[in-house]
Amino acid sequence: MTDNAIHNMDEAARRLKKSRRWLQDWLREHPVDGVGNPFYTPLGRTKTFDDNDLERIRAQAREDERCRLESCRHGTAKAHST
Repeated sequence: MTDNAIHNMDEAARRLKKSRRWLQDWLREHPVDGVGNPFYTPLGRTKTFDDNDLERIRAQAREDERCRLESCRHGTAKAHST
């Protein structure tokens, strides 16, 4: 059985190789995953993250990027006007 460490906001951001501000902004834009679960566990006013939460954040970011790239790839080119 593996130990699932608990991280505060600063530690979680560091493990994601991002700033605390980036993580706060990302969570504001993505409060829950596709099934309605928050990407963190609130303990009082503190948001805590386990390794599974961090992986779900990475998976959502990957999905957001996939959707962004597909919408660009499938966009139609504008006709040049003369």
